[in-house]
Amino acid sequence: MAPSSTFARCFVGLLSVGHCATYIEDCADGQCAEASLGLLQRGFNPVRHKERIPVNSFDHHGRWCSYCGPPSSDRIDRLDAPYTLREDCGNLSTPLGIPGPLQEMPLTTFARDSDPPTNAYCELNFQKGCSDAVANRDFLYFGKVVDLRSAADRKSDGSTCLKQGFLQPSLKALAKNFSALQALGRQLCETKFAKYRWKGGITLRDGEEVYTTHRSRSASEAMAMGLEPDTPSQEEAEFLAAWKCALGNGELGCEMAFCAYTFCDKGGGETGAYEECPGWDPVRGNVDA
Repeated sequence: MAPSSTFARCFVGLLSVGHCATYIEDCADGQCAEASLGLLQRGFNPVRHKERIPVNSFDHHGRWCSYCGPPSSDRIDRLDAPYTLREDCGNLSTPLGIPGPLQEMPLTTFARDSDPPTNAYCELNFQKGCSDAVANRDFLYFGKVVDLRSAADRKSDGSTCLKQGFLQPSLKALAKNFSALQALGRQLCETKFAKYRWKGGITLRDGEEVYTTHRSRSASEAMAMGLEPDTPSQEEAEFLAAWKCALGNGELGCEMAFCAYTFCDKGGGETGAYEECPGWDPVRGNVDA
């Protein structure tokens, strides 16, 4: 008798790996881990598989991973020099995600001065594409592994980038210069965003709570604060930048490059994303060639 549940059919190989990867992203029970194992036993590799990989997928070792990449083929212009993807990350992740106690620990706790260096992005497999961007000395890589599909997500992240100051023309001009953007990001973490005490203070859950708070505000609550729905306050946007400083142990280049690649400032507090921006290109985004 053929297995009836989606989980069971994935585990024994009756459904395509692409279908199963989507199922695992959406499921919310303990069977996710076993389904993940089933995919891996069938040769599924989320880094090399040709079908579109969900935001939440699995790394080389079967552990949960967000923004693992790689970018879709239309966003890549280096076929002769493929991206290097780190296989030493995710040491503190599991097939079911990041254990709760680790989400309450200061993010800088996970940083180590190893070779290559590691941080919370890498150790937790949280937005792990940032670690790969640094490994390839190409911060735009991180922008390319993020695919914002909903209008609400685009509005929220676009407003966040705008209020963080990451859509300024002078910053966009640096987006393709890894060393310059890295230096600027480190400087901003040590100056503009230092007041949020990201060193030893901010946890994974802190950032997620700030993000959830502004995304869950009702229209009337947002209006009372002088905000549009799905947009953060200035302080919330800056805190989220400090959160990224903590995740990267002082690295902010991924966030700045994501903003520069994805969004444009349309004036009046409005932003556009991807094709809504004049001249947007899937390879270079909104960054001048």
